[in-house]
Amino acid sequence: MDNLFKETDFGTIRYLENRGGGDIPTLFIHGFMGVADSWREVISSTGSHSLAVDVVGHGKSPFIDTEHPYTVEYWSNSINQLIESKNLEKVNVCGYSMGGRLSVAFASQYPGSINKLILESSSLGINDDDQREQRLIEDLDRCNQIESNLEKFVDIWESLSMFENQEIRNKIGFQEQRKHRLSHDSLQLSESLKLFSQGAMKSYIDEFSGFDFPIHLINGSEDVKYMDISDKMSTQNKNVTIHRVDSGHNVHLERPNIFIDIIKDILNSN
Repeated sequence: MDNLFKETDFGTIRYLENRGGGDIPTLFIHGFMGVADSWREVISSTGSHSLAVDVVGHGKSPFIDTEHPYTVEYWSNSINQLIESKNLEKVNVCGYSMGGRLSVAFASQYPGSINKLILESSSLGINDDDQREQRLIEDLDRCNQIESNLEKFVDIWESLSMFENQEIRNKIGFQEQRKHRLSHDSLQLSESLKLFSQGAMKSYIDEFSGFDFPIHLINGSEDVKYMDISDKMSTQNKNVTIHRVDSGHNVHLERPNIFIDIIKDILNSN
């Protein structure tokens, strides 16, 4: 599995590439505090051509200048430049949580590049202005916590109920995830949350409704909030298929074998 870097007009993207089979590669996008390596087990087990990126502000994909304005559109443009550098006409895109919203943002900007869209425990953002403003306030407070004491913030984050069974179900994966989280630069991570917070990003309901490619939603049955969100998303586009797994929020960590089987089935389906 190659560890690579791509210089774009908007900064450097670090990514992994597994040169497996299949005509159309799959791009994997991690969630908040993840890294490309979060997908190593998945992309090595599917056997297909796969790429996984460090989202800007995470791992080794830094903001060039945290004081310089950066947008979601810039990020999508960077990903598009990576895809074009590989001479790829189409990709499957699989995003987890925050990475799922970024996948939707990319798909809305470059719909012609999407073959299949796979969203794990994700949403289309917050449609209500007051709720979005409140979420931004909460996430800006999280940013202060990250900059003040990253390890303490990670402890608090890992105690959230939607993650409560991760260590029990996959202790090695949980420990690896914690190592990745603590490896981040706190200022870079904080900047990423300011940019990609559900309070800062717009809702993509209208764009999602118009997607004309297959959409697959993967959720844990214990993650009641995001099961409800996926049910609502399924009413907004006729191309949606829902997959439910006995898991919490992070299905690919808690139930990796089941998740990998689902991904294989999706990639092999018409």
